[in-house]
Amino acid sequence: MIKRVYLYNDNNLFTHHYDAGVSPEQPGVYIVPDNSLESEPDFVAGTWPVAVNGVWVNQFDYRGIVWDTATGNQIEHDQLGALPAGLTAISKPDGFYHFVGGAWVFDIEASRAAMSCTSGQFRIALNQLGLRSIVEQAILAANQDTKDMWEYFTTYKRLHPAVVGIATALGKTNAEVDAIFELAITIE
Repeated sequence: MIKRVYLYNDNNLFTHHYDAGVSPEQPGVYIVPDNSLESEPDFVAGTWPVAVNGVWVNQFDYRGIVWDTATGNQIEHDQLGALPAGLTAISKPDGFYHFVGGAWVFDIEASRAAMSCTSGQFRIALNQLGLRSIVEQAILAANQDTKDMWEYFTTYKRLHPAVVGIATALGKTNAEVDAIFELAITIE
């Protein structure tokens, strides 16, 4: 005869079941480990059974990879219970996101600040969009710094004052300028 019991470790966390046998010296008495309960724990998604005062209590289980809401970095979390403030189980998408109101929100300004392409990529993108001649006309009417940027820079940054100035002079929206850079970075 056997009797199934449910074991827990030194931290009272359920580990596995165990089939206890009858004592050969005391018929009808089962040899049961001290760290066990006779009741079967409930297994509920997102929780883990913990032995508390002789009963199983399910606690939130966020063990594994979680995200730091301030930095977006992944960290290994090894505790049961609610996540501490500043951590989330919601995975951070790739790209420029920050955590606001319980969700990762795209940060368009950080995205724009990181956009850059080579001058060659930029010129080819303008060619493909039919914008090169009007941009070059605007540059001819611009200040010397803008003319020097157009002629000598090897990399163009989306938020460089000269890029923003030409875009404004041409009446281009942020979305239109973003699209130029998004196209440019795909050109090899």
